[in-house]
Amino acid sequence: MYRLIFVDIDKSPDDILMMQLGMLKERNKARVVGLSTAETTSTETFGNIFDEFLTCNEGASFTTIQKYCDDLNVPVSEVLVIGDYSLDSNTAGFKVQRPSDMAASYKKAMELLRGFKRE
Repeated sequence: MYRLIFVDIDKSPDDILMMQLGMLKERNKARVVGLSTAETTSTETFGNIFDEFLTCNEGASFTTIQKYCDDLNVPVSEVLVIGDYSLDSNTAGFKVQRPSDMAASYKKAMELLRGFKRE
């Protein structure tokens, strides 16, 4: 179970990711936080999926995430980070998922469901 889900929104999330975020938020009863290097982020752009937006310097997102978690006393094991972070990023033990991997998994699951319904 995740209590906090952080999403790098500098590259606008696509429709599939937004659907997945909605499902993750509901299933886990999690708070979804958007991370951006831009100071102005419109909630209208993303609908009601995000509970909050944080601005952080490029490359400092995990420092920002760690501080946020510490302030709320949320352990790393209850946090999911979604973004295109390189393998050498200092992820500080957080579970990180790439949006492209999540989309591929979603598409494969939909194909399997379609095949299952035909049988």
